[in-house]
Amino acid sequence: MTDADLAAILSEPGVEIRVLRKGNAVAGYSELDRRRAGEVEIAYFGLTPAFIGLGLGHYLMEHTLRAAWATAPKRVWVHTCTEDHPGALAFYARAGFRAYRAQEVLIDDPRISGRLPSHPTS
Repeated sequence: MTDADLAAILSEPGVEIRVLRKGNAVAGYSELDRRRAGEVEIAYFGLTPAFIGLGLGHYLMEHTLRAAWATAPKRVWVHTCTEDHPGALAFYARAGFRAYRAQEVLIDDPRISGRLPSHPTS
C-alpha cells in the first residue's frame, strides 16, 4: 500500500486510530473501521515487540472494545492470520471473540514480483 493510499484510509470519517504509549514510547495501536453500516472491524491491533507480554495488550483491547461497542453496532469483528503473533487467536478468544470462519489464502511472494528486495538489506 502506498503512503497516499494509507493516508486516504486514515482520513476517512469512519476510521479511528488509538495509540498506546508507555512513557514516550509507542507500545502499540489499534484501528477501528466503522465504514460498513452496523458493524465495526478491528482492522489492526498490535503491540511493538518490546511491549509484548507485559499485560498491555489486554489494556489496549479493553479500550478498543469499549470504543467499538459505543455506537451499538450489530457486530464487532477482527481477523487474524498466520503472520500475526502465535498467541493472537487465543488472545482474541479471551477477549470474547469466537471463530466465525477459517480460510486459506495464497499470497504472492513480493520478492518474486520485485515489490521487495530478494535479499534483506541492512
